[in-house]
Amino acid sequence: MTRTTDALTEATTLIAILRRIPRGRWISSSELAQRLSDDGVDVPTRRLQRALSSLVLSSDMNVEVDKTTKPYRYRRGPDVSDLATTRLTPREALTLRLCEEHLKHQLPPYIARGMASLFDAAKDVLHEDARSEKARAWLNKVAFVSPALPVVPPAIDGKVFETVSEALFRGSLIEIKYVNTQGHETVGTVSPLGLVQQDSRLYLVCVFENYDDVRHLALHRMKRAHLLERQARRPEGFSLEAYVTSRHFNYSNGQKIELIVEFTSDVTARNLRETPFRAEQELTKLPDGWRLRAVLDDTPAVDGWLAMWRDAAGIRLVEKRAWLDPMPGDAADAAFGAASSGEAAGAADPALPAQAEPSRKPVVIVGGAGGMGKILQAFFRRHGHPVRILERDDWPRAREILAGAGIVVVSAPIDVTIAVIKQLGPLLDPDTLLCDVTSVKRAPVEAMLKAHTGPVLGMHPMFGPDVVDLARQVFVYVRARCPEASEELRRDLLSEDVSVVECSAADHDRSMSIIQALRHFTTYAYGVFLSKIRPDLRQILALSSPIYRLELEMVGRLFAQDPRLYADIVLSSEANADIIRAYVESLAPELDMVLRRDRDAFISRFMTARGWFGSWADTAMKESGRMLALVQAERRRRAEAAKAQPKPQG
Repeated sequence: MTRTTDALTEATTLIAILRRIPRGRWISSSELAQRLSDDGVDVPTRRLQRALSSLVLSSDMNVEVDKTTKPYRYRRGPDVSDLATTRLTPREALTLRLCEEHLKHQLPPYIARGMASLFDAAKDVLHEDARSEKARAWLNKVAFVSPALPVVPPAIDGKVFETVSEALFRGSLIEIKYVNTQGHETVGTVSPLGLVQQDSRLYLVCVFENYDDVRHLALHRMKRAHLLERQARRPEGFSLEAYVTSRHFNYSNGQKIELIVEFTSDVTARNLRETPFRAEQELTKLPDGWRLRAVLDDTPAVDGWLAMWRDAAGIRLVEKRAWLDPMPGDAADAAFGAASSGEAAGAADPALPAQAEPSRKPVVIVGGAGGMGKILQAFFRRHGHPVRILERDDWPRAREILAGAGIVVVSAPIDVTIAVIKQLGPLLDPDTLLCDVTSVKRAPVEAMLKAHTGPVLGMHPMFGPDVVDLARQVFVYVRARCPEASEELRRDLLSEDVSVVECSAADHDRSMSIIQALRHFTTYAYGVFLSKIRPDLRQILALSSPIYRLELEMVGRLFAQDPRLYADIVLSSEANADIIRAYVESLAPELDMVLRRDRDAFISRFMTARGWFGSWADTAMKESGRMLALVQAERRRRAEAAKAQPKPQG
């Protein structure tokens, strides 16, 4: 019995030692002794030396020894029996179980298969070994939480996943069958570049054969994948990390913004102090809340954060604008594309992970780094278009950037739009849809018709810097040539609840003379006049009723934005000058009436104007009343929150 027990003890000791000798890497006998001791295995020095000698002599164990050092060093060769690894300590088993749970989609299949015996052994140890009770309990004491809403992971075809992983490992091409978000089916050959997991979804980053755009495809929408015996093509300089963090997966589009918000919640202030957006963010205490200023990467997640906490934290957006490093020459270089038509440059609307589907042609945005350009980038990506950007410094590569484009959108400042259109014309494919998004339409549309022989569309997005999403926003649509070519774009806009208003370029410009030029001029003139007579603004605000305060805020809003943009809008045409002149000249008889104190004339003219507005005047009264009620409720809530703040002691 004693001999049997001694033999069992010796075998157990050999297995314990063997399991702790690494593959390929040397370990000294003293390090090995320490590992055994740490794991609660007591092996005297003499017994350890004898055991190591036995393992070295056994060809089956494939243990090598280096006798050139003292103490000797040992390692295992590549062809090792599973006997060496099937028994794990509880700590090792726990580590493997956590790895299996959270790396199962990142491991190439052949590695996963090679690890299967280890993963199974880990489960056995945690289930059977009494010493592993605490380790087993640890699995229920740790969790990985995503900031996204919890969803059931989409089903991925196992054969597709294995083929994609094998192609990535081998650097081979694959032929795939892919169904995009609109249900369009595409069969094509791609060069796989990487796998990216975002929350519950897995994406293949790849390049389609005969295309240069790097795209990413949701793996659960891939219905078939066949491994080809041809070498994949990896774009020169491609970096998976740079792709993920530059313009994709809700990360930055390469630009930065300066964000200024005010809010009432002390809890939010504490959270921002504990986990700041950036180390250099500024958090300032106000009498009725807090002000945050931070320079951030421009990503749709910023708009998502604002929308999420608008009510809960009482957040109010003060300013969100493009931010440039203060370097010489930046201002001049950024002027092209830094402003957009309509009101001042707006924020990009929130987007799902960018999914450039292969079924649609690329879109090129000229001036895509500006505010409107960013909104358009996000929109086109949501609808399956690869997006390319053409900026001032890109003109030497313009032909390459424009090659194969289905849509080209000019999103440049008004004063350079015509020149940009003339440069683009000779570089476009005959079937490319050429568009612009300036706030005037007649001159740009005429320029596009002269420069390009294919489809032409004039657009005017009627929104500005406070846009969070496109729902219920207005797009003016001027179909100048081949109207059917812009129908798909119109359907995409309508799918996001956008109001598409079609009219001629002449009708648009006449209306804009009133809607924009005259309105902006009167606001501008009122603000300039106030700055000349210099009343006490705080007193004016304190004495104003809600409606007057709101009117003053609309004046202040204009002067918080880019004066060059408003100059371009007001001074863009003779028609604008004509209507502004007519307005100013019409004030002379109104002034004469006031100087004469002619009450009857005032009431008569008032009633004449009311007759022109008709029943809409009553509708406007009700709508503005509802708006004022919301504003007042928000101010009242902020005031009550400020009163509830504990007063400083002392």
